[in-house]
Amino acid sequence: RSRGRQEGRRALLAGTAAMVGAGIAAARPRPARAQGSIWETLEGVIEAGNAWEPADIIASASPEGAADSPFQRAGAKADVGLDANGALKVCPSAVNPNCVGTNSRNPENYAPVWQAPAALSSAALAADRLATVASTSLPNAAYQAREDAESSAYLRFECDGPWARDVVEFVIRDPEEDGQGPIVAYRSINGVVKYQYPLQTARRDGGAQRARMDALRDALGWKLRGCDLIECYQ
Repeated sequence: RSRGRQEGRRALLAGTAAMVGAGIAAARPRPARAQGSIWETLEGVIEAGNAWEPADIIASASPEGAADSPFQRAGAKADVGLDANGALKVCPSAVNPNCVGTNSRNPENYAPVWQAPAALSSAALAADRLATVASTSLPNAAYQAREDAESSAYLRFECDGPWARDVVEFVIRDPEEDGQGPIVAYRSINGVVKYQYPLQTARRDGGAQRARMDALRDALGWKLRGCDLIECYQ
């Protein structure tokens, strides 16, 4: 036991001496490094890395010419308006998941069309009613556009979203048969895409778009197309 204790003490003293020696060496002035040495090169790389800004990292991560990449689309405003066929544009779920629409091809972003009451016998009448209710029901709504055609009407609003001004669009079409109300297609989308670090996943708004449209339909008192059961309103 005595021998083991002595060996332990010697090891402790040797370790202490090494630490003291390292401290003395660190306190000594470093010899000048030759210009162009590997140390100078490494220091330059470190200093350049410390000077990087997030924007530089984003730019370097995005390949040149990748116009449809999330990096290029980040911060861009939502693409609004009608397509070449006069329909609402689909939700760009690959870039902006915070969108619901009747033309969406992704089940997560799909929403069923509405049907206005038969008393509103034309697209124009239904559009008048929708414009009135949306202007007061959507948060801080701004009426952006209206285009009337022979048997349809297009409406667009901006309203407050979780982190930007969101866009809500409608296409209302005349009833398909007598005794029915006009058909209402719509899309609600984040006005600006926000990405989470490391800039590969779009930030989600917790279902704010769908909740907004459900609340607006409740305010209108309109039903889902082809749905007459109480379950369709829940």
